[in-house]
Amino acid sequence: MGLVTHYTSSGLGGIRTTGDLVGRVQLRKKTKIADSKKYVMDKLGIGESELNDECFMRTFREEHGLGTVTTIGGAPYGIEAKLNIEEILDMEIACCCRFREVTGLHR
Repeated sequence: MGLVTHYTSSGLGGIRTTGDLVGRVQLRKKTKIADSKKYVMDKLGIGESELNDECFMRTFREEHGLGTVTTIGGAPYGIEAKLNIEEILDMEIACCCRFREVTGLHR
């Protein structure tokens, strides 16, 4: 069930908007999509109209280092973007925890 939920929410905008963030919150905190969207909106400080606006979210994701569909030279991507997502959503991401464990970095 969780995989289908993540696939559905990520497919509805995915990294182009906030589908990946909503899906991550939904799976991690075991909340409904509406509650997950509200959590993401509160953490990002945006409204519902911006949540699904590709143009707005492209700029927002670039400015906050949350990763984009196509990478931009010098902009965070991969684990660096995930570390930023982890920080802004105030929740642990397993691969980030593992990265810190292997590298000896601290949150």
